[in-house]
Amino acid sequence: MQQLAQRVVFGLLYVMLVIGSVQFDFTFVLLIASLGVILITEFARIVQIKLIWPLTYFLVALIGLYFVDYQEGWSDYRILLNGIVGTAILSHLFLLHKLYSGKPYTLLNFHGIFYVVHGILSLLILSIVKGQFDTNLILSFFVFIWVCDSGAYAAGNLVKGRKLMPSVSPKKTISGFLGGVILAGITGWLVSCYSPFLNSLQWIIFSTSIAVVASVGDLIESKFKRLAGLKDSGKIMPGHGGVYDRLDGVIFAAPWAYIIFKIVSYVS
Repeated sequence: MQQLAQRVVFGLLYVMLVIGSVQFDFTFVLLIASLGVILITEFARIVQIKLIWPLTYFLVALIGLYFVDYQEGWSDYRILLNGIVGTAILSHLFLLHKLYSGKPYTLLNFHGIFYVVHGILSLLILSIVKGQFDTNLILSFFVFIWVCDSGAYAAGNLVKGRKLMPSVSPKKTISGFLGGVILAGITGWLVSCYSPFLNSLQWIIFSTSIAVVASVGDLIESKFKRLAGLKDSGKIMPGHGGVYDRLDGVIFAAPWAYIIFKIVSYVS
């Protein structure tokens, strides 16, 4: 009961922190900077790589992206922005191959940059995909992942059934995965009632796609922790674990969300 209470309290604090931070571009950047430093520190400890290089790269790249993306002329740097997103996705494909083949992860310094650092930087890029900072879009992105996590937890405990990938995460079930994706799709439809820049079908496609990808990101992190013999990435959030535990789906889904949004918008 105490652990559940901690989980609820710290979960609500995390949600309130994100909602408050996404109201303005500079506060969102500060949020990404704070979470990014902790995230990279936890990842470096888990995979046992030197912290200095990915952390330095992250801070320098973050400052550069702020002045490029949030000031003026960001559209002149589309190749750079697409490169950050693209290299993150290439890293994802490599990790997916290792995950489903059952082989151990390799090139961990490489993934420290492209999977973790470019993953969280993709949040900044997603937030200005419409040409300027968009609170509603980035908040919707977080909400879809939160709803997916909650739906997966509820459906997994109520329905149970066959395990999704027991060798990596013994608690996750197929019913939980489907429950999270379906609830995210319903949430996407509800968001469409208040956000007219995408129609209902586009919002549903966007939300369910994010839910699927975020769920895969959770499995990726689970394998990292399993290889390291750890239950949680850290202890900064009682009842939840570390920042990496909270952002595993976010940093994996953000690059894909950027691409999916552009495709869905283009088709419209």
